[in-house]
Amino acid sequence: MRFRDVIKQVSRSSLLKNVLTLFSGKVVAQLIIIGSAPIIARLFTPADFGAAALILAIAGLITPLSTFSFGTAAQLAERDCEARRLLRIALFTTSVGVLFLTLLILGFQLFDPEGYLSQFNGWAWAIPIVFLLYGVESALESWNTRRKQFKIQATTYISSTTVSVGSRIYLGATYGSSIGSLVVGYILGLVTRVLVLAGKSDLIRPQQPSNDQPRSYRALISHYRDFPLFATPTALLHSFNRQLPLLMFGTLFSPAIAGFYAMADRLFLRPLNLIQTSFRTVYTQHLISAVKGGRPGMRTFLKACVFTGAFMLVPSVSLALFGESAVALFLGDRWRVAGTYIEITAPLMFFASIVIPANAAMVVFRKQRRLLGLQVVTTLSLVAGFTLAFWYWGTPEAALRALVIVMALRHLYTLLVAFSIVRKSDQERTQPGK
Repeated sequence: MRFRDVIKQVSRSSLLKNVLTLFSGKVVAQLIIIGSAPIIARLFTPADFGAAALILAIAGLITPLSTFSFGTAAQLAERDCEARRLLRIALFTTSVGVLFLTLLILGFQLFDPEGYLSQFNGWAWAIPIVFLLYGVESALESWNTRRKQFKIQATTYISSTTVSVGSRIYLGATYGSSIGSLVVGYILGLVTRVLVLAGKSDLIRPQQPSNDQPRSYRALISHYRDFPLFATPTALLHSFNRQLPLLMFGTLFSPAIAGFYAMADRLFLRPLNLIQTSFRTVYTQHLISAVKGGRPGMRTFLKACVFTGAFMLVPSVSLALFGESAVALFLGDRWRVAGTYIEITAPLMFFASIVIPANAAMVVFRKQRRLLGLQVVTTLSLVAGFTLAFWYWGTPEAALRALVIVMALRHLYTLLVAFSIVRKSDQERTQPGK
């Protein structure tokens, strides 16, 4: 198939339509975040911004443990009743996780009151709250994705971001710079997101009485055991890789350095992650439909790679060239360091975009074990590269460059592996008797 034909099919496909539907909500949400950044940057100090970001990073780091990936499994379930049971399991694991986190933080407060958590001025208790909201949000999003209710998800991004940003600005302007104002504003945004998702979803609407038995749940857990066994550790390592720079900066340098990186994350890495999530959410369902319908998966895979790569090429080059000057102009010279971090990490925008279909394909074709292996190697390489760069050069910039190199190589290798998996699957399904 010629490249021109691929472009034409992408422009006419329902894949593009659904991506743009979900993406539009995230674009508006990111415009709100970026538009409010000059105000946030002037209301809060880098140190407070960094400390609040560390709290949310810790909660985000362990988020995959909230549902143990049963939410993702629910998207692949054959029947809605099975999907509902899987989501009940996911919510149960979230509840257990909240209890464990609460006891853990209580232990730290009692036996090590001057330890690591003391820098958060008592706001470490926000971690189990954010963990709970993440788990409920993940379950609701999984159901909406299964039902292809992308408009609902687009709406929630806008409403929750508006509440979060508005709350932070109000609290910062009223009470001054503080960790609490930033954390509370974020939590209010999450609560809004959960309420909107729940209110517009049919997941919590009354259903016909079912004869759920404990054995039916045990059977589902057994059937989808590869998700908690492989997908969850993979997601946990991916989350660790994503939060590694912020956590390392906060530990090795200072909360202010972590604050600069957190602002770079807010302006660049977080929008990139939301864009990736939008496309992965839609593409996963399209690939599932293609496989179940007996259609070749390679065509969908190639179209997705072309679309994501082309979409991110220009922004990544622009930020690599002008990130520092743009941030200094936008936020003021106090935040210029954040612009430097954006310039260093900008190439990841392109590499992370082209690997989105590959990561989704590995999940759809149940290759979580292989994906976990890749993630383990990636995590070890990131820690080694980050540590060596810090030890040799002693600067955050050097550590970030090591991260970019490792992640770029990982994305390219994952793309090749997924290409081989999709091609092999197509060949097996086209053979006689398959």
